[in-house]
Amino acid sequence: MNTQFHIYIGGNPVEVSAEIYYTYHTMARREKYQYERDNANGTYLYSNLDTDEVLGEEMIPSSKISKPVEHEVFEKFTIEQLYTAIGKLDERERDLIATLYFEGKSQSQLSRETGIPQQTISYQSDKVLKKLRSLMDE
Repeated sequence: MNTQFHIYIGGNPVEVSAEIYYTYHTMARREKYQYERDNANGTYLYSNLDTDEVLGEEMIPSSKISKPVEHEVFEKFTIEQLYTAIGKLDERERDLIATLYFEGKSQSQLSRETGIPQQTISYQSDKVLKKLRSLMDE
């Protein structure tokens, strides 16, 4: 007796060995059982949150992403120091920092927009950053 085994892939029957056939159906039944058990226990799957843009699993908070409280406090303190130091800069220096680091423009873009050579902008930026560092160390 030569029994043929088929599984359906994309609606089309595909001939497979007996081992693949039984493994496939065992896994399909296991998946169905787990789904039924989750429904009975009220488990909500993150995959139910899937959209065209984002997978539901991407919404799971990761312990690798969250920082220890000490790091968050230090970061907040450093940011406060930075804003205080920026407030002590003159208007031209503040504008340069805002354009390069808060607006995200490159030195080349700023050079094209203002007509100031890129090397000059780079020198001014380095000078202002050194000044910021010294103001933050006070």
